[in-house]
Amino acid sequence: MTEPRKLRVFLCHASQDKPVVRELYQRLLAEGWIDPWLDEEKIFLGQDWDMEIEKVVRNSDAVIIFLSNNSITKEGYVQKELRIVLDVAQYKPEGAIFIIPLLIEKCSIPMRLRGYHYQNYFNNVDLAYIRLYTSLEEQAKIKEIDILEIKENLRRQQEEIIRQESIARIGRDAAERIRRDEFNILTEQAEKLARQKIENELLAEAEERLRKAVTKKKRADILAFIFPKFLKTIRNLAILCIFVAVLFGVSRSIAMWLPLKPQITTPTAGDHYLPTSIESTIQISTLAPESTITPTETATLRPIPTLTSISIILGIVTENSVNVRSGPGLIYPGIIKYNKGTELTILGQNHDGTWLVVLLPNGSQGWISAVYVYANFSTSDLDVVAAPPTPIITLAPLIKENNNNSNNCQQYTNTINSMQSAYGSSIGDPNYDPSLDLNGDGTINVVDIGIVTDNIPPECN
Repeated sequence: MTEPRKLRVFLCHASQDKPVVRELYQRLLAEGWIDPWLDEEKIFLGQDWDMEIEKVVRNSDAVIIFLSNNSITKEGYVQKELRIVLDVAQYKPEGAIFIIPLLIEKCSIPMRLRGYHYQNYFNNVDLAYIRLYTSLEEQAKIKEIDILEIKENLRRQQEEIIRQESIARIGRDAAERIRRDEFNILTEQAEKLARQKIENELLAEAEERLRKAVTKKKRADILAFIFPKFLKTIRNLAILCIFVAVLFGVSRSIAMWLPLKPQITTPTAGDHYLPTSIESTIQISTLAPESTITPTETATLRPIPTLTSISIILGIVTENSVNVRSGPGLIYPGIIKYNKGTELTILGQNHDGTWLVVLLPNGSQGWISAVYVYANFSTSDLDVVAAPPTPIITLAPLIKENNNNSNNCQQYTNTINSMQSAYGSSIGDPNYDPSLDLNGDGTINVVDIGIVTDNIPPECN
């Protein structure tokens, strides 16, 4: 079963207003049916910042713009985000709640956002949040997002989490009891083993003492049995020695008294002694000659191949009907339109890298927004190309100069009314008026209105 989709809300803000934005982000996230998008929470390392911001804005159901002196008066990435939001808002159907301005401090409302109803967030935070919640709830109904079903799923998920935590707690308690029981059993076994060890040591000591006593008694018994026989043997030997001595003395006495005849032996001529010579032979073994050691062959080093060339695909257009203009800005007239997948040869960039210089088919140069170009290398390494002079756009076709100041003011008012009626139309629409398309991009948008308001006649102020 798939979970119902949540309401996607993009938070457009300046980096200096992070504390207030983080607080509202956490409050919207706690509702359960809102999926707020905050850059520091959603963008991962290595992602393309510009491409990711534009993709998220186009897929969002609503955009909350945090207005402060930081976001409307200072330069920064928030200005680019605001232009992307206003551009996407042109394609939303009438009646859709897409842009929600939220004042977080006292400041002036930009001209481009004065047509949207805003809410003061700094006077009464709780009341402002209730009104914001109501607007988001209305947008969820338009997007057919079932808030009750999402909340019911969240309730079931919370109950499941509580149940899982209860089961885990019961399991931990059971494991703790088992651990304590095992500890007690092991303690008893250890005490029993200790007692058995002591008893075994005492028994071994008693057995050793008994063995020593038995050995000592056996030695005593052996000595008691052998010693008398040993004494008897010594006595018999002594008697035998005395008997032999007496017998020897008697024999000598008898020999002294008997007559003896001497016998003389004459040696013969052949009886002589000659020394015998002994020759010993010493064998000397010769050592074999030392073996000759031959040097090993020297290894031959091969040259390392060098890298000769690198092929690079310079850039590819990522959207359809992208204008290539004569300069870096919407105020410059369009030259040609490229569709998605068109390969580009990139020659340079402007000072902030938001516009790229590309080579046109006829050999000339044009400018294209870097937002709609994917490059497989870092465009920050490109050379900075000076922008051509800003074109001067006059309102001569709309406001004709004459001596009647009231006619100029009336003509200016009629022009503004015509702009509002044709706002958002493009080439091919019934309400499209080429004379109102001052920047020549094929669409009546905020840039054209800005050009008119910047050229207001002095007498109409």
